[in-house]
Amino acid sequence: MDIVWHRIQAIMLRILYFERRNVVRMAEFFYWPLLDITMWGMTASWIEQSQKTTTKLVLLLMAGLVLWQVTLRSCYEISITLMEEIWGRSLINLFASPLNELEWIIAVLLSGLFKVCAVLAFGGAMVGLLYACNIFSLGLTLLLFVVPLVLSGWCIGFFSAAAIMRTGQRAGSLPWIAGYLFAPFSGVFYPVESLPVWMQRISYCLPTTYVFESMRQYIENGMLTWDKLVVSVVLSVLYLAVALSIFLFMFKKSRSRGLYRLE
Repeated sequence: MDIVWHRIQAIMLRILYFERRNVVRMAEFFYWPLLDITMWGMTASWIEQSQKTTTKLVLLLMAGLVLWQVTLRSCYEISITLMEEIWGRSLINLFASPLNELEWIIAVLLSGLFKVCAVLAFGGAMVGLLYACNIFSLGLTLLLFVVPLVLSGWCIGFFSAAAIMRTGQRAGSLPWIAGYLFAPFSGVFYPVESLPVWMQRISYCLPTTYVFESMRQYIENGMLTWDKLVVSVVLSVLYLAVALSIFLFMFKKSRSRGLYRLE
């Protein structure tokens, strides 16, 4: 079998041209390394500073890990469900039926809630089994943290879905990227005070930040900061209304142009 260099060169150029035209794919080269360096670097710094003062460090980290999965799953279910319809070339058939966009949204949110509950139960069980750490010891207070995190995940999910309705399959990586984008700013594993000042300013604009800050205070001293939870819910509802509006606008615009172009 002969190996011809110009054919190899042609395939290499094809791959490079495709990557150059896909901004989301190009961003992945720098996105994941930067994310890991930021999150785990901040976490390591906080652990080093707090190991003498924080007695419930494992519970803080495990609770943050499990609760962050709630946000990720809520976000992921919306955007990946839409992408799966596009990948399966069934989006046109789906909305050629009497189904309207609001019915689709409600169905996706309800089915996503079941999966969020499953993730929360499974994550809590695994943390207890592997690390002897019971996050369910937080009791019903845990639900107070879960609700705004679900709403926050929906916000991210609909913003991602709006981008998918705009660009189609070129945004195929977005369901995995979008949720993690906010993790370094949300203080999932470390206090917001550990962040640089410019990151703190962004953090306090996110509803997730107030949930994790409230969670840490409750675990450490048993005091529930209602003001932070209220701010989180208000921001979540506000952002969700904006995200839904943008998604519905993009959906109608794409539908008028033809949903076939997304596939």
